[in-house]
Amino acid sequence: MTYVSRPDASTSDGVACFIADPCQFPALRLAAMRSPKLSADHGVPHVVSTRHDDNNRQNPMSAVHIIDCHNANDYFADRADGPITQKMLKTVNIRAELHIALDRKHFREAVVQANKAKCDVLHIAGHGNGDGIASSSGRGSLLWADFVEMFQGSDPAPKILVMSMCCGASYALGRAFSRSAKRPTLIIGSSDARYFDDYVAAWALLYRGLNCKDIDIEAMQQVLDEICAVVHGNFRYLGWDEERERYLLYPRRKDRFNVVERE
Repeated sequence: MTYVSRPDASTSDGVACFIADPCQFPALRLAAMRSPKLSADHGVPHVVSTRHDDNNRQNPMSAVHIIDCHNANDYFADRADGPITQKMLKTVNIRAELHIALDRKHFREAVVQANKAKCDVLHIAGHGNGDGIASSSGRGSLLWADFVEMFQGSDPAPKILVMSMCCGASYALGRAFSRSAKRPTLIIGSSDARYFDDYVAAWALLYRGLNCKDIDIEAMQQVLDEICAVVHGNFRYLGWDEERERYLLYPRRKDRFNVVERE
């Protein structure tokens, strides 16, 4: 997949557009032929970074950056939850910026941009497995160690990392971040494979809860309890403990925190 940035492909709101070459992605080429919107510019669909900003209401969260790295088939089947999450955040007046990344190069750029923006929450939507983030092209994975390396630049990591993908809050991801110098305070996700609608329901509860609470451990535990009760018990967070220098797991198991050890 190649992207070509085009200086004139922007709107009055400063929305940055990138052009994806449909010849390198059969699903995009087919959608371009079928969709009037996609074929309006010589059959070439635009991949757009958008933002919503409402200054009429103060919220505990200053900003959420969403990176959606689903494959093209997910977008055209309406199974990509990044755009859905952005609309959800808009309804509760939380500023959100959406980046769609169909290859590793632009995924890295989106992560770096989110770090530079010093966002409170980085929300990553896509497909995952025990080893890392599944490639949108279906060829290999972005290993957790390589993913963690993207946060080791000059800017701080986001406070909260929401991983909207299978195994997004895995022990392996916690171990990879525990060995790094820069890491999120909280990693939120599921420990196993979940259905698309499970993630949509979970994040509706998450952002609705955080919108009216200060972002702290007590608030996160309350929200996670609600998600586990309503959606599924395999949602959890990994919280960084400065004294122990390791991630602790919540919800508790047998009234104790599970510890993600360094290897």
